[in-house]
Amino acid sequence: MKALQLLLICLVFGLSLNAQDIHFSHIHASPFHLNPALTGIFEGDMRLIANYRNQWRSVTADYKTMMASADMKIGGFNKNSIIGFGAHVNADVAGDLDFTTQSAALSASFMQAFDRQRSHILAGGIQVGRVSARFDPSKMQTYEEETFFDGSDRNRIAYYDMAAGLLWYKRIRKQQFLYFGASVFHLNNPVVSFFDEEDVENILYRRYVVHTGANIALNKWYTLVPNIIFMQQGPHQQLTLGSFVRYNNPSKIKKANVSLMLGGWIRAFALEERLSADAVVGALRIDYQNLVLTFTYDVNISTLAPVSYGQGGPEFSLIYLIGSELSGFKRKKPRDIEKKRKHKIACPVF
Repeated sequence: MKALQLLLICLVFGLSLNAQDIHFSHIHASPFHLNPALTGIFEGDMRLIANYRNQWRSVTADYKTMMASADMKIGGFNKNSIIGFGAHVNADVAGDLDFTTQSAALSASFMQAFDRQRSHILAGGIQVGRVSARFDPSKMQTYEEETFFDGSDRNRIAYYDMAAGLLWYKRIRKQQFLYFGASVFHLNNPVVSFFDEEDVENILYRRYVVHTGANIALNKWYTLVPNIIFMQQGPHQQLTLGSFVRYNNPSKIKKANVSLMLGGWIRAFALEERLSADAVVGALRIDYQNLVLTFTYDVNISTLAPVSYGQGGPEFSLIYLIGSELSGFKRKKPRDIEKKRKHKIACPVF
């Protein structure tokens, strides 16, 4: 029976035990999940982000993922550098056994400009956090009244986690950027076994991320925002590529800056050298002054599509920028603007 119980656990949430991270479709709205070097890379002084995702509701117990983060930037060692600080928390509940993962992390970044216009930037970042995971053994269905987990604390673990990354970007023209980033998560290879803290065979695989993209102004009304993201974690690989098309409203209503973005991506995965399509992702984003609201939805096209009826999961994200020059709520005095520009570095739109 012990063997049957262990098999049941592996079947129900084997991916969690086999070192798979939480998942977001609009990944640039969760920069801490993509690259610690993105800490502080935004227009403004402080950024607040909230994300929510609901997935696989049509197949089994739905997977719910929530994340909240805040980051800010301060003056660096000279007028061509900036230091960024940030923090984020997330919670993920998956499957019939309520497999719950919670984490909290701090990040720091350093940005250095290599030209007088502060438009050619190299940034590096680190992230350190604490993760806990647990499941509800009372929801296990077995042939015996007593289970292997009764009267024990084997249904929960906790560990420390570390990540680091680099980001390079350059402004080619006004509002036109090219960027490239790389990051590594789970640098310390934490053990995620529920049975033995020294079980090195159940370490959390390192997740390697490479991402690139651009902001390309087609004319004064439209901007193309393509991006490519590749991830590898253990034997699993994932490739996401697509683009936003941004419409910039040339007319300003009550001095407010408004833009609309429509996007589409294809997400594919590879396992054991076999490439398969996973989902088509559509997104709608609205930028209004210092608010960014994004809705994303997956249309499943994998082999699971007949069971899921093509449904993947809706995702919402809200970004609030404080101190952004896009804000129309408060007009800055010229002297205040000049003072801020001493530590201003051009940032791309992700």
